Amino acid sequence: MSAPPGSISAPRDAAEYRGLISVLAEAFLDDPVWTAIGPRWSRRHRALSNRASFWAICHGSRRHGARVRVARDRDGASAPGSGPVVGGTIAFEPGAWPIP
Repeated sequence: MSAPPGSISAPRDAAEYRGLISVLAEAFLDDPVWTAIGPRWSRRHRALSNRASFWAICHGSRRHGARVRVARDRDGASAPGSGPVVGGTIAFEPGAWPIP
């Protein structure tokens, strides 16, 4: 199944970056690998730590040339592609990782 036209693009503003950070932090909250390498904190503390970690990852990646994209929920949006952020990707060109 493909995404509706206009629902995936670069973040348009700071609010969409915050949405991406929230989505990624929530998505990885109970990830087995993420929890294995992170501190042995409560779920609440991990949520705060994840938000800070993904803030740094998103902003550092953008600063170093990553292609950042967000997916928006189309349901209930006034215009196609204007709904809340529900997913995202951060990708580098081949050979561009690790960040210098």
